[in-house]
Amino acid sequence: MEAAQWKAAIIARLEDEGEVEKAEELRGCGLKMHLYCAECGHAHETATRCNRKWCPSCAPKRGNERAARLRVLIAAMRWPMHLTLTVPNTVSEHAPRSLLRDLMLSLRRLRRLKLWKTNVTGGLYSIEITDKGNGYHPHLHLVVDCRWLALHTPEPRGSDSAARKQELCRSAAQELQAAWQFATGIERHMSLWVRRCDADAAREIVKYALKSEDAVKLEGRLGPVFDMIDSVRMCSPFGNVRGVKVPPDTSHKLMCPNGHSEWRVSPTPGREVLRERWEERRLERMKWREQVEAEAARHAALIEYLNKHLREQ
Repeated sequence: MEAAQWKAAIIARLEDEGEVEKAEELRGCGLKMHLYCAECGHAHETATRCNRKWCPSCAPKRGNERAARLRVLIAAMRWPMHLTLTVPNTVSEHAPRSLLRDLMLSLRRLRRLKLWKTNVTGGLYSIEITDKGNGYHPHLHLVVDCRWLALHTPEPRGSDSAARKQELCRSAAQELQAAWQFATGIERHMSLWVRRCDADAAREIVKYALKSEDAVKLEGRLGPVFDMIDSVRMCSPFGNVRGVKVPPDTSHKLMCPNGHSEWRVSPTPGREVLRERWEERRLERMKWREQVEAEAARHAALIEYLNKHLREQ
């Protein structure tokens, strides 16, 4: 299915739930509109955007725009490590409105632990929600700058055997599991994934908060899920990564054929045309002023001639 079909399905479900405002907001996204260059007045046809995190049309565009920035942030890390932290599935009927906020609080508690503060200098996170028939499954994707994420388990050495390295990795994973259980307050085992990565991991980080196909498959109401998504920041850097300067991306900047990039919604002749008109009017005013001055000079000469003629008589 295309984005328009996913959008139609989501709008239908929102209307059935009585979420008229959200449905109208989605319906108003993607409508044709025109932009006009502020310099030359060139008209460009485009489409409206609602920029909602859960919009089937805007979410992929937001992800693509964010991916370039995240690649720069990940490339600035010395030891990029990709983590996936999960929590148990929640039945849609019993999902609290604070589900994602509670997940973010758990991440904050984890970052305060000695295991994290000793080894992680910074990173970035994103939240994703899926539903494969077992209820809501929110989880965190993180890329952190960390050489070895363990407090009591030593880092494997190059001379260690493969079995020894696997043993140390399992021990480090158990430490992370215990820290995550403490941060979430959940004693049961939760799935965790840890692996090395590079800047291409940005594609995993910028996954849409809720894919269109997952939204349609949700068994519960969509409105509360969208409210949960709007209540938290779904992707953000932290630690020393927050201070990394990212050069502005001009590759997606809309340019008119004449090389201008400033646009207006209302029709305008453009600054260049206005400047030409102002110059024409200025020249007309100067010409008119010259004519007035020439006419005044002729009148003065005529008066002077008449006065002289009268004095001679």
